[in-house]
Amino acid sequence: MPTELSTHGWPQPERQVRWAEAISDTYFPLSLEFAAGQPFDGHLQRWSTPSTPLSLSRLRSSQLGYSRSKAHIGQDHEAFYLVTVPHGSEVHFEQDGHQISCSPGGFIVERGDAPYRFHYGTQNDLWVLKLPERALKANLPGAQALYPALLRCPSGPGAHLRRATRPVCPPFRHQPPGSPASTAGTGLRHPAAGLATG
Repeated sequence: MPTELSTHGWPQPERQVRWAEAISDTYFPLSLEFAAGQPFDGHLQRWSTPSTPLSLSRLRSSQLGYSRSKAHIGQDHEAFYLVTVPHGSEVHFEQDGHQISCSPGGFIVERGDAPYRFHYGTQNDLWVLKLPERALKANLPGAQALYPALLRCPSGPGAHLRRATRPVCPPFRHQPPGSPASTAGTGLRHPAAGLATG
């Protein structure tokens, strides 16, 4: 079963601070930019197991921006990647001189070891796969060199990655302890194989 968190029932003045803490706890330290003068709503589900650092989450929220700075990176004990698949509305992403907009049906790969900005201007529904850099490198040698190709959504090598993330979530709900780790690992190996040959 996923862990769940919702702003429903939270006093509106507390929502921004509490949501920012939840996001940093789920992914890694980030600064959040909320829409000025507008109420905020959010719902977060997270699937994980103690036997693997991989996690999958579904994030639904009002308009929001996320930024990652060098100060944030300095707090990390391990480097992670986020693979974000938008299903609600277009998202915008900037990192390492790349600026892209990605509609539902595409995806974004966010490197946690470099500053970036990620934002969307309306209500959105996102699936996010968090994986350690060491796992990506083990399954996909030369991942750093392929990073620009990963940003080409919705086609190109990254299309394999998007297709592979979609079926990962349901088995987390129904299989016994230990199985989710295997499921998540499969979700990683399949896109890695596709990227290597795509």
